[in-house]
Amino acid sequence: MEITIPLPNTLTCRLFINNGNPFVYCRNKVPPSPTFVFNIAEGYRVLRAKVEEHFDNKIPDQWCADYDIYFKPTNNAYQKDFQVLCSDSSALQVQLDTAWHKARLRNGGQAGFVLELYVYVPKPVEATITLRRATAARIREQMPRVAEMLRE
Repeated sequence: MEITIPLPNTLTCRLFINNGNPFVYCRNKVPPSPTFVFNIAEGYRVLRAKVEEHFDNKIPDQWCADYDIYFKPTNNAYQKDFQVLCSDSSALQVQLDTAWHKARLRNGGQAGFVLELYVYVPKPVEATITLRRATAARIREQMPRVAEMLRE
């Protein structure tokens, strides 16, 4: 029979801020935050406030209320398998319980467990500039503008 260690009252967390969209490959926008301690009894709102604080320390005045917080459920989870943290306290407890239970399979076991949290900052939409070939029709179209510029 396997002995399991129950979920502790506090978890060590680390925030990663990625540039791009969730569930697809993207790069870290900034280095990860230092670890911080989250008291599970405090619930989702306090965790979100701590994440916002660490986010603001790394990228000031960029936090958006629409950002979701994702967590890495297992050590070898692909980015497409990351899960959104639930705002409901009982669902959050289940998510953390599951991650803690799976942490026993890690190399360092549950002793070295750090809950990895991820926030994705969408890339700014850049205006695309298309190249236009200098066809005879386009040259004729621009001739009056060129003539006007030369007169000045």
